[in-house]
Amino acid sequence: MKKIILILLGIALSSCSKSKNDEVIPVYTINGKWYYKETVVNGINFPYTDHEICGKDYIEFYDTNSIKSIDVFNCVEVLDWVGT
Repeated sequence: MKKIILILLGIALSSCSKSKNDEVIPVYTINGKWYYKETVVNGINFPYTDHEICGKDYIEFYDTNSIKSIDVFNCVEVLDWVGT
């Protein structure tokens, strides 16, 4: 009886395989801080020149679908605007 159970268990385990539906699809997000670098208008690049030596302005995206923009002014981070 033990041999039959072991054989059936062996067949059951060997028949399991990963299907294409089980593949992990990576999820990409833009969450985090993004520092301003440049603006493109009609194919022309304009560098962002409002950074200070003590810090850079940035926009931050959250997984709660909200956004905030931070402006560094006189070495102090100032909340510029918040959005959703």
